[in-house]
Amino acid sequence: MQLMELELAVKIAIIFSGIFLWIGMFTGVWKYWQIRQSPQSRAHYYVDIAHRSSLLYAPATLILAVLAYCSVWPSMVNLICVLVNILFFSFDIASWYDRASTKIVSKKN
Repeated sequence: MQLMELELAVKIAIIFSGIFLWIGMFTGVWKYWQIRQSPQSRAHYYVDIAHRSSLLYAPATLILAVLAYCSVWPSMVNLICVLVNILFFSFDIASWYDRASTKIVSKKN
């Protein structure tokens, strides 16, 4: 199996799985920094949720890639299903990131 033989839905799912993993690592560094700065040794719960959700969506997106690869449905149906899930995952992570950054900035002022 070569990468060029894969359908677009599978390629997109694999790429976004890596993106979600990188976001999870970034938010993990952010979470660790907050734990080190906090007297209670805890990160803000929005940062914690953003970290956990992005790390959970990475393998979920890989599962979507496998499902799209093994699917008997038309390529367009697979692509739409993968994109809808990725859109939901992306907006969810972005909303937690936005809430965390907004709460932290407003807490400092």
